[in-house]
Amino acid sequence: MSGSISTVVRRVLRLSIAILAFSTLWVGAANETVSATTCTVNAYVANFNAPSLSVIDTTTLATTTVVTTTSPYKIAFTPDGAKGYFSNYFDDDVSIIDPSTNTVIGNIAVGDGPQGITVNPSGTLAYVTNFNSDNVSVINVATDTVVATFSAGDSPTTIVFTPDGTWGYILNLNSNDVAYFPTSTNIVTGAAAVGSVPQGMAMSPDGTMVWVANATSNSISVISTATNTVTGSFAVSGSPRDVRFSMSGTTAYVAQRASNRLAVIDVASRTITTTLPTGSAPSTVTLHPDGESVYVTNIGSNSVSIVSTLTTTVTGTVSVGDVPTGMAFRPCPLPPAPPTSTTVPATTPNADPEVIPAFTG
Repeated sequence: MSGSISTVVRRVLRLSIAILAFSTLWVGAANETVSATTCTVNAYVANFNAPSLSVIDTTTLATTTVVTTTSPYKIAFTPDGAKGYFSNYFDDDVSIIDPSTNTVIGNIAVGDGPQGITVNPSGTLAYVTNFNSDNVSVINVATDTVVATFSAGDSPTTIVFTPDGTWGYILNLNSNDVAYFPTSTNIVTGAAAVGSVPQGMAMSPDGTMVWVANATSNSISVISTATNTVTGSFAVSGSPRDVRFSMSGTTAYVAQRASNRLAVIDVASRTITTTLPTGSAPSTVTLHPDGESVYVTNIGSNSVSIVSTLTTTVTGTVSVGDVPTGMAFRPCPLPPAPPTSTTVPATTPNADPEVIPAFTG
């Protein structure tokens, strides 16, 4: 009898040891899992006359100031959020900013009167529109050197890309057109005529069309990326200066500078569904990376208006520097690569203690 009890005890002990070992392995594996990290998305505002960058914590709306050189105009970040660039209109260069410390770490000479700066979708090149020299400087992001310069139209102001990065579109203020080029050659192959004094432009999320805000003709021109031709236009009053699509592409937001409003447009019907109050002279419209708000810079009141895309209401106003001409959100840095996993030999669980190998210790 004592032998049978001893055998049962041993078997229960072995089963308990096996369960404990399995639990330890499972808990250990869980502990090795890289936990999700959160980061605060900051909005960077280029204040042309200050001169400075205002850095807005989009969670608390607290603002810090980064002093710059003479004329910061537009700003852009690499997709991984590791590096930022802002154009300096009077200095004819582009400054490099380390967003982890908010310090300028270098400058790159470009053309005359740099305005717009756009990083391509792959994050390898930054394209700078030089307003006075009518050309585009292309910066290699890895080396921070200009690797190409090519002609644009008359007074280029900004560039957008198709989502796959194969085509670029350049807004030319004084020639009232949008030039287009394949990024494989960086040579302009044509231009689509738009309205009078085009000042803002956006690519739809699906890459099928470009909308252009024409300030003097009070209209939006629609360019098909399939044919690179204008397929239509519609009226928007108040001297439209910039346009941005919602993340879904079903809604667009247009800054109406003369009326101090933000027009909310149904993309499918191309009709204004409502307008919202902004600060004085709204200039640029930028979509938050989470898609839940748009930020509008107001160059007349030195402020940024925040609009919820969920409720279509103004939810806040932040004071920034003198004449905020450009803004960009710094994306959250990419998480570190997970550690190399150690393969644990597979075991076959068996609920029958009778077949657990004999205890030898």
